Amino acid sequence: MKTSNDNPTWFRPTSDVGFHKIFCTEGNDELVLQLLNAVIDDKHIVSFKRLDTKHQINIDTDATFDLYCTCDDDSRVIVECQNGSDAKEFKNRALAYSAMAILDQAHNQWHYRFDKVYFVGVLNFKMWRNRPQAFTKVALYTADDHTLANDNYLQIFVELPKLVPERGSEDFGNLFLRAMRDIGKSKTRQKEYTDRRLDTLFDASSYNHLSDEERSQYEESMTTVEDLMSYARSQREEGKAEGRAEIARLMKVDGVPVESIAKYSGLTEQEIKSL
Repeated sequence: MKTSNDNPTWFRPTSDVGFHKIFCTEGNDELVLQLLNAVIDDKHIVSFKRLDTKHQINIDTDATFDLYCTCDDDSRVIVECQNGSDAKEFKNRALAYSAMAILDQAHNQWHYRFDKVYFVGVLNFKMWRNRPQAFTKVALYTADDHTLANDNYLQIFVELPKLVPERGSEDFGNLFLRAMRDIGKSKTRQKEYTDRRLDTLFDASSYNHLSDEERSQYEESMTTVEDLMSYARSQREEGKAEGRAEIARLMKVDGVPVESIAKYSGLTEQEIKSL
């Protein structure tokens, strides 16, 4: 896919390129603090230090976290943002990454003392479809009476599609996460996102901040059906035949029904079948 001079206003913060541009760039510390405080509600984080995100598993394999940091109380936090994934695979990855963060604290004379490790999964898909809650916390409990066995380890999964506006005075963390989910879906800034505290997030998500290489990577990363349909719709509205055809081809590869592709791309079923 190629971009034109008529670019989107914002990119999607939940995309791989978008998340790294916003939260993994030096100087965006305020946004990282807002994200951490939005997902970790058992304490208020006032400062953090970035850690090396690359971890060598063996001589041939590395693992790279999206965001890895220590907070002001020395707890460690891993943040992984996913647009779409196999649920079982992601749960296993959460466990493996958490183990790496624990072993990071091992030294020559290690006595099995380590600071608390949080694994945070920010998910732009529904992982537990039968659970209405947007937040799911996973800890170590005894199997019979569910007594907390160890409080130095906690997984927090946030399913962004399940977030809804809170009645009354909305918590800023919930507002921040919903905005993070919705930015980039439309050129028009939604009415509920006029809170001035979100200005920094919207500014950091400006499409104009992406380099040509980042724009190319961003467009290639738009592989979820929701993203493809949203992008196809915008391409159709703006009359970009080349972009619509490429999106339709990708949707076809992903197994989207031809009639659905036609609906969102504006192409005929015959045109789609010939791609």
